[in-house]
Amino acid sequence: MTLREKLESTRDFVIGVELVSTRGTVAETRAAKSVSFANELALHDGIDWVSITDNAGGNPQLAPAALGELNSRHDTACVQLVDARERQLPNVGTIALEDAETGEIREVDTSSALIRERFTQAAESRLSNTITTLNQAGIDSTRLEAEAKVAPTLARFFDRRRRRRS
Repeated sequence: MTLREKLESTRDFVIGVELVSTRGTVAETRAAKSVSFANELALHDGIDWVSITDNAGGNPQLAPAALGELNSRHDTACVQLVDARERQLPNVGTIALEDAETGEIREVDTSSALIRERFTQAAESRLSNTITTLNQAGIDSTRLEAEAKVAPTLARFFDRRRRRRS
């Protein structure tokens, strides 16, 4: 039975697992362990799907080779959830921002149009880099905007994917 059939069935209980990769200096080693663990979980009879949340902040820690290995063993797709507020810095004056990894605090003047434009460019670059990494690994992906209707967006993505594969 496919995952879709299980999800549509009122008799079946669907079990999924989400793995969250780490950031920082040990991320590369842990990312490889995440892929290995995801492979083990996906082979377990009691688990229907596995999700790896990898790109907090838009910087994927899993290398294309690791993702490609995962994709070669399992049906792999990525839905990139995007909120416009993550790509636009509002004009609210001077704010203090803390780096989540280092704890460094930095003041930023958001009234500067140049600062806001650089922020937008950096955010778009992170999103594009994620798609590039996924493409290098041969993984189908789509972007789902937070404001968009989920069902039609995903239905179009998976319909296109199914047609292309058949």
